This record gives sequence, structure tokens and C-alpha cells, in this order.
Amino acid sequence: MITIKKKYLCIIPARGGSKGIPNKNLTKLGDNSILGNTILQAQKANFFDYIHVSTDSLDIKMEALEYGASCEFLRPKEFSNDTIGTREAIKSSISSLRKLGKYFDYVFELQPTYVFRKTETLNEIKKIIEKYDAVVTVKIVRDTGHPDYICTSKGGLLIHGKELPDKFNRHKLREKYAVIGLALASKVEVVMNYDSIFQSKCSFYEVDNPIEMLDINEKDDLFICRQVYKELNN
Repeated sequence: MITIKKKYLCIIPARGGSKGIPNKNLTKLGDNSILGNTILQAQKANFFDYIHVSTDSLDIKMEALEYGASCEFLRPKEFSNDTIGTREAIKSSISSLRKLGKYFDYVFELQPTYVFRKTETLNEIKKIIEKYDAVVTVKIVRDTGHPDYICTSKGGLLIHGKELPDKFNRHKLREKYAVIGLALASKVEVVMNYDSIFQSKCSFYEVDNPIEMLDINEKDDLFICRQVYKELNN
């Protein structure tokens, strides 16, 4: 029986515009840029057949090429503003790659702002995706951000949820997860044919390392990650 090897595509979405940190994806963290760091993570995983950076910026394109990723075309402007999620950009990249004769079975989306992503995490997700249509990374909710304790407001008053926040008991929490953008993986056909990967048979991988979950969006995040980086590399 002939086994056909499945092909894996990695797409790293990296817009040029960033309100919180100017040129965020080109900002240095240690010896590498934030973008370069994620490209190196994908390369180290050693199972991607193709690593593509989706960007609207020529500077980011040059950075991607310098680190050995591919960036044959720029992202269309209609998918490049900060009010549109990455899904349409991912679909656009897959369609453009198909026009170049490049076809894949699975696609991973790696947000470059997760600078401490572990190779082991990507390899574990690869194992899971072979059994499902999609896999997302999640963290378990263990604080008053849990749905039972979420509050609303009305007329200046705070309206408590199902449980009273001042009687919080983490040991009685129902098992609930929050999705994080560390890594999203799915069959390519799911991305192309569903409005959301969550409409498919979507599984999950729980990330419990607080350092791995660090995400750079604002200057304070960058400061914290730089401090952590120094500690890890001393």
C-alpha cells in the first residue's frame, strides 16, 4: 500500500502597520527580529514543507527572505487593515500559492508575537491535526475571568455573574478554556470552505507554560519579553 505524504504549510501573518509598537514585527528581541524569531521556530519544527510570510510591507518581505522564509507576493490591501482578522489573508495566500502550483494538505498559522513558542508544541499539534479537521491552542481559565465570574454593568453598578467574585474558589471551577493565538492548525480545505475552523471537527492543545503564552502587543509586553529573554539566555 502506497502512503502519500501529507504536505504542511506554515503561514506567518505580519502586517506592516502596528499601533501599539511601530514596526513591531521588525523589532529586535535578542539577536533576532520578532518575525525572524517565529520563522526560526517554524524551521526548527522541521516538518513544514513551506514557510510563507503574509505581509503588505516590502521591509517585512525582505526580512522574511533574509531568514529563509518565502514571500513571493504581498498581501492585498483589502486584507491588510487592523479591523480584519487573519482568516481572509490566510485564504488569499493559499489561493495565490495554488496559482503558483503549490498545494498543501494542512496549514498552520503562527502569530509572530508569541516569541517563546516551543518546538514541542508545534510537533504535538501536528500529531493531533492528523486526527481532526482543526486544532487551536488554548489556556485553561483559573481566575475570575472564568465565565461563571464574569461581570456586566448597568447604570453605573457592577452586576455579578453566576458566582460572586468575592467568593471565588478555583477548586470548584468548571473546566473552561480560552483560545490563544499561539498556533492554529487546520486542513487547508477547512480554511477555504468554512466560515470558521470552529465549524469543523476542531480539537485543542492546552498550553500551560506562562512564558510560552507571552504575547507582544504593547510596549509593556515587549519590555517584559525582553527581560524574560535576558533571564533565559544568561
